[in-house]
Amino acid sequence: MVRFRFLPTGRVGVHFVYSKDRVDAIRRLPDRVWNKEDEEWIVPLSSLGQVAELLEVPFENVPKTIRDAFQRAGSGKTLLLVDNTYTRIEGSDLPMEVLEKATSFWVDGAEYSKLYQDGRWDGHRRLMRKRAGLSFPTGLLASIEKVLREAGHDFEVQDLRTLPSDTVPITAHGPAPRDYQEKTLRKIAECERGVLQLATGAGKTLIGARSIAARGARSIFFVHTKDLLYQAIRVFESVLQIPIGQVGDGRADVQRVTVATIQTAARVLNVKLKKEISDEVPIWKDEAGQRLSPEEVEAASRALESAEMVIFDECHHLPADSFYEIAMRLPNAYYRYGLSATPWRSDHADLMIEAALGPKLCTVNSTDLIRRGYLVPPKITMYEVLPSGKRMVRDYRKVYQNEVVEHPERNALIAEVAEHSALRGRSVLILVSQVKHGKQLEETIPGSVFIHGGDTSETRNLALEQLRQKSHPILIATTLADEGLDLPSLDVLILAAAGKSETRALQRVGRALRPYPGKKTAVIVDFWDQALYLEEHSRRRYEIYRTEPSFDVDIRPPRKPGKTGSRQRILAEN
Repeated sequence: MVRFRFLPTGRVGVHFVYSKDRVDAIRRLPDRVWNKEDEEWIVPLSSLGQVAELLEVPFENVPKTIRDAFQRAGSGKTLLLVDNTYTRIEGSDLPMEVLEKATSFWVDGAEYSKLYQDGRWDGHRRLMRKRAGLSFPTGLLASIEKVLREAGHDFEVQDLRTLPSDTVPITAHGPAPRDYQEKTLRKIAECERGVLQLATGAGKTLIGARSIAARGARSIFFVHTKDLLYQAIRVFESVLQIPIGQVGDGRADVQRVTVATIQTAARVLNVKLKKEISDEVPIWKDEAGQRLSPEEVEAASRALESAEMVIFDECHHLPADSFYEIAMRLPNAYYRYGLSATPWRSDHADLMIEAALGPKLCTVNSTDLIRRGYLVPPKITMYEVLPSGKRMVRDYRKVYQNEVVEHPERNALIAEVAEHSALRGRSVLILVSQVKHGKQLEETIPGSVFIHGGDTSETRNLALEQLRQKSHPILIATTLADEGLDLPSLDVLILAAAGKSETRALQRVGRALRPYPGKKTAVIVDFWDQALYLEEHSRRRYEIYRTEPSFDVDIRPPRKPGKTGSRQRILAEN
């Protein structure tokens, strides 16, 4: 007895009673693989005729769906066999050069790699897989279709995915969506996957909750910090009014709709969270030491395996290998979306976001929301900071230590602006990237409170609530607290961390733009550091600020010895 099975990859599984002659014949076929778990040989669709002949099976006895696919492939037409994570290409004379170009990108800093310098690597990251056939991430399907059309290559798309069938829409509660939110929700309803560029303050979590309600599928909403985990759960409970699951911060309570941290998902899937080459605090330290019981791990694993809809909040983190691997290991996620104010990367690895989730579906930027009255306009002042005078070094970490963390004039300016603003009844958030810098500023600024990833959720939540209520008006926080947090009463944001990421800079400015009674504008203080590496980073931040027409951006010269003019101007205005 011979059994044929058409696999989601577009290949064919063949099971037959053991015979040494038959096995030897199958082994002579190119690109065949033994599947021990299902006790079958997996062969390319193009080998179907040979396999039927070797096993003495009349071709008409092969299942019709497999015969039809084989005949289409034999006609010279390329097949794109679509699965939830990867799409397999079956065809001949493929335009490989353009396919490779559409599925690869230059790796930032590759020119410094020894492999590149030795000529053993061309500096590109490739997302197309060639092992056991040719396939690419399904998020790039639209791009590949365009490439094939432009190359004049005949192709046919065969969707092998299973549409979730047991879905029941959930009633959404609360105020009616704003006009742009309604438009965004309609776009989500039209598309099975994609990225939504939504400025800070646009209501990303609310849109996520309402889109889940409309689909009614088993869903997971991914976040990357504990603060965002609990904030998302609160929003979901308010909108959906059903039990919301939690996978993260030491818990694995799985429900029909679950909020999960990337960190816990990585541990469940045995994905190593690698440290990005960045000046930022690694965000996954936010859950260091948290453990789940074996039963909780099993429950979380089943939830990831069975999720039909997934949404990644702040999806610009996806291009890191670890996040990308998680997204590509959700086999049943038919609906896939990403939410971010800045769905691009300073390291130019944007293609990985599209590969995991699909193309950009819509854009709502800060200027749109300011003009509609949903955000207040910012006044951004970048202070020029002269080098500290310490011996110049070329090591970036040492430069950062000397010119940011330990720069006396820079830190004195941070303290002066923060204290002056607090005395005028304004709330102040100071963002740093190193715990050492935060502790140093806390010692310098009377009445300030410092929180970081090592603090408990209760400690951090209390400090954030005190800032909202202005009972403790000066909060210092590591960059773990700079994304997604709802701080409408925030008046003054001091970006003490510097850093090369333009996208993070834009995200951070958004923290202060939410409207609040009596709030007409938001004050943002940044620095134009005139030191090695840091000056270029400052220029990149300035350029990203200038992309928003409603942002008022000003550069102030450093204070000369004995002069107080420029300093007094900013203090008088704020």
